[in-house]
Amino acid sequence: MIRFIRTCACLAALIFSVNVFTVTGFAQKLEKMSLASGWQFRQYAASDSGKVAPVVEWRTATVPGDVHLDLLRNKLIGDPFTA
Repeated sequence: MIRFIRTCACLAALIFSVNVFTVTGFAQKLEKMSLASGWQFRQYAASDSGKVAPVVEWRTATVPGDVHLDLLRNKLIGDPFTA
C-alpha cells in the first residue's frame, strides 16, 4: 500500500512539474504567415557530369494549384483543350 501511495505521489509530482514547465515561459508566441502569394518554380536538369543546375529563371506559381496550370499561365505549354 505504501508503495502504491509513493507511486501516486511521484506521478502527481511529475504531472505538476510538466505543467509548470510548459506554462512558465517555454511556450512560443504563434506567428501568422500568409501562404497565399509569392510562390515560384523553375526547371532543373542534370548535366553530363551529373551535377544538377537550374535551366530557366523563376516563374510565378499559384497555390493551391498544380504544375500544369502554372505552366499554362506562364505560356510554357499550350492549352490542352484547344490544341
